[in-house]
Amino acid sequence: MRSNKRWILILFMAIIPIIGIWALNNPSIMAKTFLNLGGIKEGEAFPTVKGEEVSGESFVLASGKGKPHVVMIARIDCEVCQSTYPTLEKNKDFLRKANFVMIGKGGKEEYLQVKTEHNFSFPIVYADEQIQKDLKIKVFPTFYFIDKEGKIYKRLDGFDKDEFIKTLKEMKKG
Repeated sequence: MRSNKRWILILFMAIIPIIGIWALNNPSIMAKTFLNLGGIKEGEAFPTVKGEEVSGESFVLASGKGKPHVVMIARIDCEVCQSTYPTLEKNKDFLRKANFVMIGKGGKEEYLQVKTEHNFSFPIVYADEQIQKDLKIKVFPTFYFIDKEGKIYKRLDGFDKDEFIKTLKEMKKG
């Protein structure tokens, strides 16, 4: 009996680090499983977004207009969001064709500086309180890939460069 307890304890002590290592290597799965990430789920319709582009023009993103879109939800002081900028720069021509829009939480002036500094040609919309409420923003960055009917067919929480590029290529094909 005593021998069995020892083996159970050893097994238990081995399983805990294995689960911990798996959790560290799969943070998005863990987050989706244990946290309420907010936002809009895959398969749902993306709401119409009305706001102000950081350069001052009014902006309306009406989904379901026959064109697919990619929407990035960002926050100005988010390091992961900032790490996406080189990838966005390298793919800006395709992003323009894919109707890419960044919706940014933070100061308009700071986002205008980001847009100018990185020479982004896509719109960056200031996320006022209404937009934050409509989009149920909690996680930064979140990418929504929206089909021609205005439904979200893919959602990426956080930034995985390979997954982002892969999804862009899929969008390009379809």
